[in-house]
Formats: sequence, structure tokens, C-alpha cells
Amino acid sequence: MASEPLVVTNPFNGDVVGELATDSSSKLNNALAEASDLFQRRRGWLPLHERIEILLRT
Repeated sequence: MASEPLVVTNPFNGDVVGELATDSSSKLNNALAEASDLFQRRRGWLPLHERIEILLRT
């Protein structure tokens, strides 16, 4: 079940600027745990020199 979107308004005039998707706290905690786990295993990332080569080619 999707959560209600967060409506973003302009504080000056109250106009709706946009909407952001929201989720449950358990899904957020799962996403943060996964991101943390991936960061902890950063030895598996591409080495710095390879990332720089990719950026220089683009």
C-alpha cells in the first residue's frame, strides 16, 4: 500500500511546488540498512583510478 505523498508548497504564496513520494518507516529503515551495508563493503567498488577513467571518457 502506497503512503500519501508529501505536498511541497511555496512558503511565499502557498502554491504547490510538487509532491514527494513517502514510505513507511520500516521501508526507510530497510533502505538505510542496505545502503550502509553497501558502503561498508566498498572494497568491492571500482578502484579510484578506474572511476576517474570512466569520468574522463564521458
